[in-house]
Parts: sequence; C-alpha cells; structure tokens
Amino acid sequence: MREILFRGKRKDNGKWIEGSLVVAADRYYIYELVVNELVDFEVDPETVGQYTGLEDKNGNKIFEGDIIEYVEPDFQQKMRAYVRYGGFSGNYPAFDIGDHDFDCNGLQLICEEGIAKILGNKFDDPKLLHMAAD
Repeated sequence: MREILFRGKRKDNGKWIEGSLVVAADRYYIYELVVNELVDFEVDPETVGQYTGLEDKNGNKIFEGDIIEYVEPDFQQKMRAYVRYGGFSGNYPAFDIGDHDFDCNGLQLICEEGIAKILGNKFDDPKLLHMAAD
C-alpha cells in the first residue's frame, strides 16, 4: 500500500513539516506525531504537496513541488523540472514532471532508472529551474 503523506511550510515559523493533511474552514493543517501525541500545525496552503510514493537516487522522498534533475534518456542531456500532479489536465492520474506530458508516468520512469535527484523545491529555490544544469 502507498504511504499517504503531505508536506507544507508552517505559518508560525516557515519550517517544513510532514504528516497528515486536514483542511477545515479554508485553513490547512498538517498533523505530526510529536512524542506520542498528534500535534497540528497550520501551513501555508500554497506550499502543500503530496508525497509521490517515489524516492530520488539518494533515497529522499519526492513531493509535489520538488525540483529534480535527471538525465533525459533519449538525448543524454541533464534536465531540471518540478514535480506536479498530472491528473488535473485530463491526462492520467499520476505525478509527472514540469510541463512535460508523457504518455506514461515520466516521473516514475526516471525514478526507476535511478537518475532523478532532488535539488530543492519551487518554493524555496525557484531559481533552480532557470539555472543551467551542471
């Protein structure tokens, strides 16, 4: 079974938190287990992203909004893209990368190949998308 997990930036201190998401009265809360007790923290809704169920080549969990670098398989060129949910455009209900519209789950493919690496996220590091790949 896939782990359902969300991440968001706390409104009180700007730190990232992972846990269960609850939306109530147009406010977003992430619940985290702290010393055997569930504690809720209000988060900025713009930063909320779901865990994709995938990891990068270093074993880091990949969330919506992460910026990843990978080697494009056909052209052997380094690429950078952000992770997004692909289902909103009528395609398939899966996570995908950037503005790419693959015929399949492109994010899963590059993760299975072990070529994806998280560089940051589009909230803290938006300039990473516009920098040339090393």
